[in-house]
Amino acid sequence: MTESYIDVVHHEDFSRVYNLDDPRSYFRALRPLGYAAPTVMASFIDAYSLTIRAACDTSRLRILDFACGYGPIGALLDHHLTLAELYERFDGDDPANSDADFFEQRRKHRDDVHVIGLDIADRAVHYALNTGLIHDGYSDDLAAGPPSAELAGQLRGIDIVIESGSITSVLPTCFARIIDAAARPPWFIQSPRGDTDPAERFRMFAEHDYVVETATTVPLRYRRLMADEADDVIAATRAIGHDPADHFDGDWFLVPIQIARPRAEAIELPIEKLAWPPRPVASEFSR
Repeated sequence: MTESYIDVVHHEDFSRVYNLDDPRSYFRALRPLGYAAPTVMASFIDAYSLTIRAACDTSRLRILDFACGYGPIGALLDHHLTLAELYERFDGDDPANSDADFFEQRRKHRDDVHVIGLDIADRAVHYALNTGLIHDGYSDDLAAGPPSAELAGQLRGIDIVIESGSITSVLPTCFARIIDAAARPPWFIQSPRGDTDPAERFRMFAEHDYVVETATTVPLRYRRLMADEADDVIAATRAIGHDPADHFDGDWFLVPIQIARPRAEAIELPIEKLAWPPRPVASEFSR
């Protein structure tokens, strides 16, 4: 019997589908919007895995997926799957209790990446962990306080933090706590939206002697705008002082890949060595 899933019509509805036992409502809502952020992040990490591992002096890259949700980035990194195929899976009638087997059959079992998921959406993290889309998962709220002893133990060994498209103002607080917990300062790889004010985040990184640079040679498509949010996000973009022409392509959000690294590491490995994409490419959802 086919299950029913929540209809998402307005952008406020996404909070209702972000923390469920079954991710189908969430992905069914995102599919018409061409949400491509997981592809942006996973493709970059795949392309520069050897370079980043060499810079971090590790054979296994320990990645903290901040605001991991249901684990789509982990799905792309360690499975023979594209985002389009992931959407197809969640748009079908297969029950959620068959997802673990589905992903296991497509798992790469990479030994060069280890994904730790962190999100206050505890049921989403539980799903990602139980289906093997992440290796470890936590729902600590770093905006409210320091990490638990268990999470702190994981943070001590991380190499990079990835975060894609968040618009929250609490990122500087959360990221500072991650830096404080880590044994060596990790890289932060982000694809921030243009309606997000970067000032506090940049200030926090500067206080920790980080350099923030843009790796993308062209902005990348993140997702389409919903009709009920367009006026607000464009107004917010202007209010920050950003030119909407730099952050929107018609009804598409455009995002860069920004990398924050300790100053000495940024000098040793110039950002030009991490340029992405090597040449302009279309998103798999761009047409």
